Amino acid sequence: MSFPDLLMNALKVKPQKREKFWRETKSLTKFIIGFLVFSSLFFKPFNIPTGSMIPNLLVGDFLVVNKFAYGYTRHSLPFGSDINWFEGRIMPQNPKMGDIGVFNNPNDPEPFSIFGIKLWNSSKDYVKRIVGLPGDRIQMKRGRLWINGVECPIQRIEDFPLLTRSGKTVMVPQFVETLPNGVKHTFIKQVPFGESHPFRHDPEHSSDDTIEYVVPEEHFMIVGDNRDDSLDSRFMDDRVKFIPFNSLMGKVSFVFFSTSAKWYEVWKWPTGIRFERIMIFSK
Repeated sequence: MSFPDLLMNALKVKPQKREKFWRETKSLTKFIIGFLVFSSLFFKPFNIPTGSMIPNLLVGDFLVVNKFAYGYTRHSLPFGSDINWFEGRIMPQNPKMGDIGVFNNPNDPEPFSIFGIKLWNSSKDYVKRIVGLPGDRIQMKRGRLWINGVECPIQRIEDFPLLTRSGKTVMVPQFVETLPNGVKHTFIKQVPFGESHPFRHDPEHSSDDTIEYVVPEEHFMIVGDNRDDSLDSRFMDDRVKFIPFNSLMGKVSFVFFSTSAKWYEVWKWPTGIRFERIMIFSK
């Protein structure tokens, strides 16, 4: 083939590659826009950073949060903590006692910022179990949950292997608790019932022995399933109180991925994958 023929073929290829590039770019752009719209309106991924919901949710679990389970609030949309997209809640649906919800805690301190740009805003997002609905009377007595004057029955089951912060695995007591509406869920108790440390702000009470709280209208009381290692409504200090309905972002649906590696240790994800936890539905 002569040089002029080769040159003509090269010139013909360039427009074809250019057209293919723009076609793929448009497809990728449509996918990104579609994903953002889908995640903004329907589902949100959420990573478990702490052990407050052990044994049901583990550190390193990646969750799917159903945003339309309770209707939409400003916190359902991107940057909802900073931008007041709208007031109130659209298509509100009341949560049920025992649901695991994701909340934007309005009492949490503002995240660290650089030049006015807020970082790690997800630190204000909590995942806990709803144990108190508006008007309910909630109290902890010697580590047992009382709702409206009735003690929630528990049943001892097999111990749970808890990985401590030091890297050791210890077996801790595990129980099944039945709420007044019949919802059953498991929780762990590392400290013997009734022996938790007193509150710093209220030495006469502790997370095992609280006063009787009355849940206000349009609010909920939340408690972690890791009863001795959860910052929740039992403490009622300046950081965690009752959670407003409008701060409820959605309901946990299922675990879509889980790894024992830190969220930023991507290189360790393949060896840390917990296959037995993938597609585990919340309970």
